Amino acid sequence: MICFSKIVVKLFTVISSILIIMIVHASADTIDRQGIKDTLKDTAHKYWNLRMQQDYEATYKMEDKEGLPSFKDYVPRVQAIKKFNIKSHSIKDIVVDDKGISGIVTIEFKILMPAISKPFIQLLDDKWVYKDEKWIHILPQ
Repeated sequence: MICFSKIVVKLFTVISSILIIMIVHASADTIDRQGIKDTLKDTAHKYWNLRMQQDYEATYKMEDKEGLPSFKDYVPRVQAIKKFNIKSHSIKDIVVDDKGISGIVTIEFKILMPAISKPFIQLLDDKWVYKDEKWIHILPQ
């Protein structure tokens, strides 16, 4: 009987240890989805404020370097938005993938048009990727 109870105690100890390890591992893998969304929201807000202020050097540094044109070619592309009379912009939605490494930020632009009394609303789905511990903007091709 003594031998059997020692085996049961050891077995219980091993199973308990395995369960504790599994719980700790599962909680470490859990993504702080709201924190990730908040960080992306702050970064996207900063990016678009800089873009509206025409601080293209700052926004260029926030772009994904993969497929990014030279700064000389970048500026005319991002300046194209100036042809619109944008009254305001705001973030309407943020979607982050399950791993927290890519996201889409929906930006709402209110554009004034001379022939229309109310601002025209245009939505843009802006793509972002999480690299080197920060959110990076993906310039549309």
